[in-house]
Amino acid sequence: MKKFREPDAEEEAEHDIFNPGVSEEQRKRAEEMLGGSGLSMFIEQRAMDSEFRRGVLIGLDGSSPIEVAVSPMVDETLREFVVLCDRPLHAKEKAQIITRRAGRETKLMGSLTASRPGRRKEDRAADPPVHVARFFDNA
Repeated sequence: MKKFREPDAEEEAEHDIFNPGVSEEQRKRAEEMLGGSGLSMFIEQRAMDSEFRRGVLIGLDGSSPIEVAVSPMVDETLREFVVLCDRPLHAKEKAQIITRRAGRETKLMGSLTASRPGRRKEDRAADPPVHVARFFDNA
């Protein structure tokens, strides 16, 4: 049976007990690399080893576009994405998320769950606090 290494006290202090995620040092370095983009949640890793992309959430109910960070697909069966934002998000039955990467625009059409406050200490301490929602692509 494979044994896992126990984290030391320093690692314990730097990570959330629910989701180890990235350390504070890694977070600061990533924020520096982002060049002050203003989205502290952009590098949030929510149980994944992948990166979030900056995007825009557009409610098809006529609401104003909202800047968000979108995960890669977390569940291929449900076509589910994690959405992070610096404000609470209301559930939307019809919404679109647009991301751009390397000059390529990606549009997702689907539904959004209402957000909840992030569980990580950094989520709550952020100004403004980080909110987490789920987006289900209808493609």
